[in-house]
Formats: sequence, C-alpha cells, structure tokens
Amino acid sequence: MKKNFLIRVDSSLKIGSGHLMRCLTLAKELRNQNHTVYFACRKLEGNLIILIQEENFPIVELKSIKQEISDFEQNDLFHGHWLECNYKDDFLELLGKIQTLNIAFDWLIVDHYALDHRWEKIMKKTISKIMVIDDLADREHNCDILLDQNFYKKMGERYCQLVPENCKLFLGSQYVLLREEFKIAKKNLARKINEVNNILIFFGGIDLKNETQKAIEAILLLNKPKLQINIVLGKSNPHYESLQNLITQHGNFNLFSQVNNMAELMSKADLFIGAGGSTTWERACLGLPSLITSIAKNQEEIISTLADCNIVAFYHNTISVNELSQKIYSLMNDEEKRKMLSENSLKISDNEISYLLRFVVEFP
Repeated sequence: MKKNFLIRVDSSLKIGSGHLMRCLTLAKELRNQNHTVYFACRKLEGNLIILIQEENFPIVELKSIKQEISDFEQNDLFHGHWLECNYKDDFLELLGKIQTLNIAFDWLIVDHYALDHRWEKIMKKTISKIMVIDDLADREHNCDILLDQNFYKKMGERYCQLVPENCKLFLGSQYVLLREEFKIAKKNLARKINEVNNILIFFGGIDLKNETQKAIEAILLLNKPKLQINIVLGKSNPHYESLQNLITQHGNFNLFSQVNNMAELMSKADLFIGAGGSTTWERACLGLPSLITSIAKNQEEIISTLADCNIVAFYHNTISVNELSQKIYSLMNDEEKRKMLSENSLKISDNEISYLLRFVVEFP
C-alpha cells in the first residue's frame, strides 16, 4: 500500500551534509517502493537543499529565522542552536506549510539533533507515526521507531530511558543507510592490501577547520609523486577555491566535487584519510583501511569505539602536519595493520536495511 512520508532534516555550515545525505538514501529506497516522500528543510547558511531538488523530491522550505540563542526555549539541548529558532516556531511554520499541501502523511521521519520529545509530541497531533534517526542518545524522544546506525559498546542500553516503552529500536551498523552504489560495489569488490598506490581524502561536505589542507600538506611531505591522490570536496566547503588552487599545482592530485560515484572512488582507493560521520559505514562496507579524525563532538565516541576495536586508525585533529605525515607513512608501510582494519570493517557491515523498511511500511 502506497504511503506518504515527510522527512524533517537540515544541512548547514554548522550541521554539515551527513544527515541530509543519509535521509536522501532512505527517501530513494522508499520511492523505489512507490511511496511518496517530501522533505522539510530550513534554509540555513550553507544548506544543500539543491541536492534534494536534483533528486526531484518535493520540498517544504522553512525560512531562515536566526533567533538569538538566548531566545531559544530549547537551548538546554547541546545542539539546540543548530535549529536557529525556537522549536515551537519551527513546529508552527512546518504545520502551516503542511496544511497548504493538503496531504495526509502516514509517517514523519526526523533526523535532527536540535529536536526532541517536546517537538515530536506536538507533531504527533498532525502526523501520528514518527521515526527518529539519532546517533547521540542524549535526549528523550516521543517516537514509534528509532534508528541508530552506529557502532557503540553496549549499544542496546543507550536508549533505555529515552524512548517510549513500545518504541521499536533498530540499533547497529547492520541498519546503515547505504546508497545502492555501495551495495553493488561490495558485490564486485576485489580489494588488495599489499601496497598503497591510491589515497582518497574526504572530510565531509563542509570541513570548516580545513583538515583537507592539512592532509594534503602531510602527503606532500612524503615526496611520493607516483601516489594517486583523489580529493573530494563539498560544494559548500568555505575553503574550496584555495584548495582547488593547491591541488592543481600537483599532477598526481585530482579534485572531485559533490560526487555521485563515491563507491567507485572508495573501491579504487588503498587508503582513506578523512573524518568520521556517515562515510564511516560506506568505507566499512568496502573494507577500506581508514585513518580518520573527529571534526565534530558527536563523532568522538563513535570514532573512539571503532579505533578501540581496530576498525579504523585514529589521529587527533590537533596534531601538526609533520605528525600526520608520519602517521600516514607508518600506516602505508604496515600491511598487517591495513589488512586488520579492512577485515574488521567488513565484519560490521552486513546490511539489513530492507528489514527496517519493511517494518516501517507494514507498521500498523
């Protein structure tokens, strides 16, 4: 039976692109099953609403309000400022837009660190079934389904006191929202670990702190002109022009922007250097040995757990270019370490997202 879904998610210079990208993946899966999917997004600075438009999903655009943080009633949430307005104002504007659509939505899907049970409770009066996508387990939710696609120690205990008793939990990397290209690439994977000839660099769609430049400079110190270096930058990266100028000075460096073939780039790579976030599970799916850092507080616990389990190699973003260069050199010359990272990554990437989607669609 065809159903109508509304996804509430934002992207911005503060938020980054990961929430939007995984919601787009979910939306495509639902559309492939002949369901209708709308997005509701606030026009924040550095937003990537254009990516939704390029995929031909209808959008409910919410205006940029930019209230002072002191005006927020929800500033007790660590990420409350990401909404850039009071949660009640967000609800009222969204409700008005929904009413003009004259559509009976069956599900509301929420992927936003700045929204919690208070917003969800009043939204339930309009859309009775709510699914939440979360990573933090730092606030209460009023929802029917919760998805946390990450890899944590004691995963099953994280939401015990944070969701209603009858809420269905989908916890763990087996429920990761992977784009179809990664599923295909995994079936055709023929990874070799014996040497490093191709390095992929990606620090997310924004990279405010310009970790990309540090990684480039660290690789240049290796003085290995035969290494193939592929660098992916988001359209909203504030350092795009300076990075482009730097990259074009070196013949073995290639620049890619807002790519739709990330699975191909990851399959060809022998080593990844970048940030945590949603690409963590894409890399794991393809067994790509990774040297990563945290560029946001919400990535720290996940990365720490993955590093403790030898699924990724970790470096702190405060290290110098010279220190990072030494870490890259060490990992490039440690075949056993890269093999272990690759094998451990593949172990956590068996995908069961089809079960989650079937549960959502058949939910009474």
